Amino acid sequence: MKEVQQEQKKARGGLARKTVFTTFRESLNSLLKTLVDRKQNWVRCVKPNQDQQPNFFDEKFVKSQLAYSGTLELANVRKSGFQTRKELARVWDFYNICLEEFGRGDGASRGLSRSDPRRAEMRQQSVPERVKGMLALLESALRVDASHYRVGR
Repeated sequence: MKEVQQEQKKARGGLARKTVFTTFRESLNSLLKTLVDRKQNWVRCVKPNQDQQPNFFDEKFVKSQLAYSGTLELANVRKSGFQTRKELARVWDFYNICLEEFGRGDGASRGLSRSDPRRAEMRQQSVPERVKGMLALLESALRVDASHYRVGR
């Protein structure tokens, strides 16, 4: 996507004029920067009211748009824990502590201590390999069905 960015031309007399178009362009550039920074997958436009009145928010109208577009249903599905996507490095950072903890409840610790050579080997692997290995260990120790999760790229 081309970014809508141009330098503001100077008007006669050396002073820059702020036109409606200049204000719109600055607003659009700000929106594009926000979207790129947040790494959004999609944008849903919602009208605040049917009459196109400024500074008027019709709550009932907005809720109906969100319901009919499927946005509310999508939010409920995401809230339920389905199709949650996490970066693999964050999964590793969050769950690798479990490698030490799993199995302690049955009397024999099957966990990997920080000094365990298998753990050192895991640290040498790429993040996807490390996460897959960690999940395989946790899956066998906790008897988790592999069909309940999937590791992507």
